[in-house]
Amino acid sequence: MGSSYERPIRDGALPSAERAELAIVERVISPDQLRQALRRERAVSTLKLGARLLELRLITQDQLSGALQVQNTDSRRHLGEILLDLGLVSKVHLHQVLCEKLGIPLIELAQFGIDGAVLRLLPEDMVRQSNVLPLCRLDGKLIVAVSDPLDPEPIERVRFFVQMPVSPVMATREEIEQAIRTYYGPDGGSRDASGAKSFRPEPRRADFERESAPLDGSDNSAIKLVSKMIADAHASGASDIHIDASPGAQQVAIRFRRDGQLSEYMRLPAQQRAAILTRIKAMAGMDISERRRAQDGRIDALESGAPDLQLRVITVPTRDGSEDIAIKLMPARELLPLPMLGLSDSVLEGIRQLIAKPYGLLLIAGPAGSGKTTTAHAILTLLNVAGAKIWTAESPVEATRAGLSQVEVNEKLDWDYPAIMRAIVRADPDVIFVGEMRDRETTALAVEASLKGSLVIAVLHGNSAAETVARLLDGGVDPFSLSDALLGVVGQRLARRLCLRCRISRPLESAETDVLVQEYCDGTHLRPAQIRAEWTERFGNEPLVYGAQGCELCSGTGYRGRIGLFELMRTGAAMRPLLLQRRPVDELVGAAMHDGMRTLKQDGIEKALAGFCDLREVRAATV
Repeated sequence: MGSSYERPIRDGALPSAERAELAIVERVISPDQLRQALRRERAVSTLKLGARLLELRLITQDQLSGALQVQNTDSRRHLGEILLDLGLVSKVHLHQVLCEKLGIPLIELAQFGIDGAVLRLLPEDMVRQSNVLPLCRLDGKLIVAVSDPLDPEPIERVRFFVQMPVSPVMATREEIEQAIRTYYGPDGGSRDASGAKSFRPEPRRADFERESAPLDGSDNSAIKLVSKMIADAHASGASDIHIDASPGAQQVAIRFRRDGQLSEYMRLPAQQRAAILTRIKAMAGMDISERRRAQDGRIDALESGAPDLQLRVITVPTRDGSEDIAIKLMPARELLPLPMLGLSDSVLEGIRQLIAKPYGLLLIAGPAGSGKTTTAHAILTLLNVAGAKIWTAESPVEATRAGLSQVEVNEKLDWDYPAIMRAIVRADPDVIFVGEMRDRETTALAVEASLKGSLVIAVLHGNSAAETVARLLDGGVDPFSLSDALLGVVGQRLARRLCLRCRISRPLESAETDVLVQEYCDGTHLRPAQIRAEWTERFGNEPLVYGAQGCELCSGTGYRGRIGLFELMRTGAAMRPLLLQRRPVDELVGAAMHDGMRTLKQDGIEKALAGFCDLREVRAATV
């Protein structure tokens, strides 16, 4: 392509010399070139099509206003189509701007070599009716050429049929039609590039016909709404998006979880529920026709529109055929090192000592969303040195890390935690990380691996360190093996961190300090006088207690981010006989505290006195 394009100058249009410069989109002619273009074309213009055409001076404001008036009378027509019909822009200019805006390559189909095996992935009827052309498979995705990338319906049809991620690229309608005639023949017979009859793909007719009607999720408003919802959640620092099932005519509630708290983002009319759910399920590669079973999918960075964001999508069927959708946002960020997690000096040093051992089992316990995986990967970072072979079993692999051999659970293929563990144990591991000990078999394999000479770090759900061990014993884990293998248990919670800009403080009165000291010592062997003396040394004669106020930095909440509360129960000489005898939780806690453990609440109270969080948050997190 040349650097400029000729078109007639109509009334009100500016000459090309006065237009803003338009970046030239390269015409891609090979799979290798396409791979490079897809990796390069990540930045998507936030300008709307009309605004970009105005910026480039390809149309005037009056021309745009007239086209928008036409669109108001027929909302199903795209603005670009209207501008073409009115003769206000050329196809060349429109393709250039669309490719630039959407961040997708422009394909030269006449020179692009297509493998016949890729053409067989789609039935001929679908190719002809949808005017799409499969080009190649790159990085686990099917690349298809479309003439209108703003129309999601053909892309969603293809995605549903092939059950894999689909990425659109752009070609002119005439080029696609010509390529279809070249490869499939004008009479419906399939031909290769030389014109010889070669094959006719066998369509999965039932699947295609079921989806031949327009999808609810193909509405442009649904696409824009989902994109905006994801962008707003990401920008606000939310960790999860919840779209609640609302049967009947009730409005659909969309909520964001930020710093552990759910807050409403918006409500939608009931009639938009199906379109939103269909759009999200299609993006996540799910079966959009299945509403009776829970599904799990993923939206990658390219689909989500944010290059540093992955989305995990879970659908759960509810009554009346409705579905709840939970979307977990997983931004690609550097993991915090272990000393930056908020561990006390004693807990940090204790973990360092435990992971210095060549074998054994270290458990990380806490409720869902308490940061267990973050702690585990921070520990793995310390262990990830030259000479160490580290295997991980995760569901899912939320972030890839150099130096780790990471394996993802796929239960559809019977590749679950026990199957992965059995394979890893035979692969000469030094360190094994188990993303979740869900069942008795996985637990037994983790214990066995730690006794055979590997350091095993495993995550599991539990209310506290001691309760986690007691639950494992009650669940049938052999106490002799567990007592030999277990190095320790890290228990953790997350509490909302006070906004440092607007937090307020006041000194504790003597009577309040006595009450707080007693709360700190309740149920333990600690003496209040000893603890009060320690606090005086650390926090002064009148310790301060902090509270939330609210400012523009924290959006008026008084909180900004979260902080970890930790406890470390080590398995020493006093603990092992208690494990063998299956002693109750309070005895395990007593033995651990005699060895120097501080409970979650005690760690939280100390962090509240240091000004990181308030006592209300600590009590709520450690109840």
